[in-house]
Amino acid sequence: MPWWGALLLSLAGMVALSVTVSIAAALRVTAHGASFDAAVDQVAADPLALGLIQAAAYGLAIVAGLVLFQRGVSTRVALGVRPVRLATLGLAVVAGLALQLPLAEVGNIAQELFPVPMEEQLRQHRLVTPDSALDALAILFAVVVVAPATEELLFRGLVLKGLRESYGPGFALGLSSILFGLVHGHPVAVVYATLAGLVLGAIALRTGSTLPALVVHASVNAMPLLLPARALPIDGFNTLGADVYHLPLAVLLPAIAVAAAALYGMTRLERA
Repeated sequence: MPWWGALLLSLAGMVALSVTVSIAAALRVTAHGASFDAAVDQVAADPLALGLIQAAAYGLAIVAGLVLFQRGVSTRVALGVRPVRLATLGLAVVAGLALQLPLAEVGNIAQELFPVPMEEQLRQHRLVTPDSALDALAILFAVVVVAPATEELLFRGLVLKGLRESYGPGFALGLSSILFGLVHGHPVAVVYATLAGLVLGAIALRTGSTLPALVVHASVNAMPLLLPARALPIDGFNTLGADVYHLPLAVLLPAIAVAAAALYGMTRLERA
């Protein structure tokens, strides 16, 4: 895959996502008579709608990538979906849960430079804080299933794998991680996602499969659901405030150690 192909697919995913949100908002305007801006806000606050939208938008980008750059290659091979050991996936769960905490601290540091408005913090908090069992299922679908699956198949499957074949692993890892960060929009999310992309890309390269990276990604996303503030408030992770909070070292250092040990175990089990 040429570098411009990776850029094209990333832009395609972003544009398709924006267009699909606009279509969903327009349908809400037609059905309920709200203003378009209010309908966009409603869509952005609805995890089920967001999950379906991302599935459609990134699905189109993945199909486009397969048609344009992987013609004649089986879909499984093109997306890097190589079977791995069950133990590898188990370690991927542990690594992802632990990685959420240092990645959250990276976001806290970035927020010192690029403040996130309280309104946006509240919106993000609501997206991982279910009010009912149905809300929990919708959030699991959008955040733990759709987002990791579509993003890993696109960025660690098509893009990383395609770039590696053309330019080698170093360039592929760097560019795919930057593109993954950029599609997340806000500077804090860009920093957070770029670093996460480096870790996930390294996992995919080391194991020769997108599956461990997908499971790590899903586990990272699941951690705020599994450890909400009402169960155990942790400043810098699941609490909100006007100020930026940082994780205490007593929490951060053990999380880094557990994540590192789990990642090392994965790479020992799966050598690409």
